[in-house]
Amino acid sequence: MASEWRATPDALPPFLADRLDDTAPEVRYRAAALLACLREPRFADRLAALVDDPARRAFGLPTTVGDAVVWALASLDDPRCLPGLVDRLTGDRLGFTTASHHAGKGMPLIDQPGIHEVLIPLRGHADTLIGPVVARLDPVRDRVLTMSLCQVVAAWGRAAEAALPVLVDLLAVDDDYVVTRAAEAVGALGPVAAGAATALRRKASVPTAAWALWRTGADPGADALLRHVAEGNSLAVEHLADVGPLAPIPLLHDLVRSPDDWTRVRAAHTLWRVTGDPSTPVTVLAEIAEPLARGECRPVRIHALERLAEIGATTEGVRATARAVVENPRRISYFGGWRAFTEDEAVRTAARTLLG
Repeated sequence: MASEWRATPDALPPFLADRLDDTAPEVRYRAAALLACLREPRFADRLAALVDDPARRAFGLPTTVGDAVVWALASLDDPRCLPGLVDRLTGDRLGFTTASHHAGKGMPLIDQPGIHEVLIPLRGHADTLIGPVVARLDPVRDRVLTMSLCQVVAAWGRAAEAALPVLVDLLAVDDDYVVTRAAEAVGALGPVAAGAATALRRKASVPTAAWALWRTGADPGADALLRHVAEGNSLAVEHLADVGPLAPIPLLHDLVRSPDDWTRVRAAHTLWRVTGDPSTPVTVLAEIAEPLARGECRPVRIHALERLAEIGATTEGVRATARAVVENPRRISYFGGWRAFTEDEAVRTAARTLLG
């Protein structure tokens, strides 16, 4: 199966493209979805011909062939996906999940990704998409979708500046989860969002709002964020990487010994960013990433390997892990479905970077 083995038979993409003409909607859907997973550009024109296919699939979530085609074109950064995405964001039927969908390894069906997971890589088309995205930032209408689309705004950064007035409104919502995502997006905008300072101060008890205060320049001392770090908030530790010399170095050295791997990874990466010394961070991250050499995957291990690639670690142990990852013929992933492809790609990209 393509989700289990990385080497794709040459005949598979043409076979899938021929299935796009099948009379059964479920067959057409799965063919388009697998082409999305493989990011196969040769058949973009054949996919585009089905972008308005309204036939619903027989299993899984109530999605259509056209939904899978829009996903496939988006995975190729093909602008022919844009009208379909705008229609879905402004219409009554989204065609994608509103939150991240994590299928188990044994899950045979490929369901649509979250709408934010499709939109985030399309930053180059933000001018077309930002209006419809902002219009859906409404927690009363759909709280989960609002939080997901705030992640899109955060990833697009300055390209999504038009969202700022709505984000400020979201900061007033009595829901810390919504406030966290809204503050993350405000912080990603940087100093242009300084006008959100009053709203952020009202929510400074939320770690991400405290970070956003610093990012916008409203709290040069990052006092609120440092308080959250002192209280042991793991997410605040990751945000701390931005504040440079203000970071409490002794505390970071303590946190890299945490029993929680996510805290260790965040603290190690932050320690490297604020000190520039890779020795302790590389040791910690290499230990967490090492099981990937045996194909034993967890998301935190992928994250650790990506941070090692960012640091440019060159120890023999790290390079041995990277070589084992590259040479493994099986896909390395924790989840199933379409994530089996994206997680494997992330692991191998980091490994190749480490090997130069």
